[in-house]
Amino acid sequence: MNEENKYSNYINKISEYEISNLPPVLLDWFTKAELEEYFFEALSNFFKKFFTEKSVPDIELKEKFPDALEEEFNAHIIELGNNKFAITLFEFDHQSETRKITLIYKNFSMQNIIREELEQIIFRYKIFNPEELNYYEFNNDLSSYKFFNPERKYITIAGRIDKVKQLSEDENFAKVKIEKINSMDFYSTYSNEYDMLFESNDSFRNMIEKESFETLENILKNERLYKAIIENEFAGVFAVVRKRNTYFKCFFIREELIFKKFRGQGYGSIFQRKVIETLPTDEFNIICGMIHSENKASLRTALNCGRSAMETEFVIKLKNLY
Repeated sequence: MNEENKYSNYINKISEYEISNLPPVLLDWFTKAELEEYFFEALSNFFKKFFTEKSVPDIELKEKFPDALEEEFNAHIIELGNNKFAITLFEFDHQSETRKITLIYKNFSMQNIIREELEQIIFRYKIFNPEELNYYEFNNDLSSYKFFNPERKYITIAGRIDKVKQLSEDENFAKVKIEKINSMDFYSTYSNEYDMLFESNDSFRNMIEKESFETLENILKNERLYKAIIENEFAGVFAVVRKRNTYFKCFFIREELIFKKFRGQGYGSIFQRKVIETLPTDEFNIICGMIHSENKASLRTALNCGRSAMETEFVIKLKNLY
């Protein structure tokens, strides 16, 4: 049996589950056939990358876990019985030093998992002593979980660019101008604004992240990086990159920051819409981003720009299970 046929059964089962549980808004944007075709291709590419072309863990990760065999760092298919299975991967967050299991794909809702099945997944990664288990669901409801209480982490918010461009304008819309950023001279101002934000509210450190000089420089050279101008002052930074999402190709919002002086006045959604107006729709007609579930201001801004909630990333703190 060749590798493609070996995994086709898993691809078909995941695709069938995912497509049958899509949020209704996606079926307003695309036909079911379009979604099935795109998702099947994304799944096939994933299996090719992680199962037929084994990835080699970086040296730093191998040094961190010297007792783990190289294969332990690869993706795994864990059969749970009753036709349920999960595609899993061990990940290590170098910044927080968090050891976590990620359920990349599955063909069941976590609301229906039983304790023995969850323990089976955790046991597979016992050599890493994992602290968290991350997974994604379209269903944002927390009330139906049987024996554990997950936390919402990031919510994917997306919208059709052509629809966003049709939204009405308020009296402040003309006050916001945007310019493409052509040099990295802005970075110290951008960095200082983040430092002030973190000093004013330490909880933001867990919700948002200041991008590195190197990351924004790469976006400047290869993607789209903008500044907001309000009342002739530098007022914010916005970065978008092209990305292939699981279900669609999109412009992904990598950064959006309105400076302190201009926050709380509705300029964030205007800045976002002004940037969206510059985006072509011939290949990428979706604007998409991930926002922490506790970042209420950013969620309001995204929804005010005609975007809708897609899937939610959940986290199970494994120490709370026992």
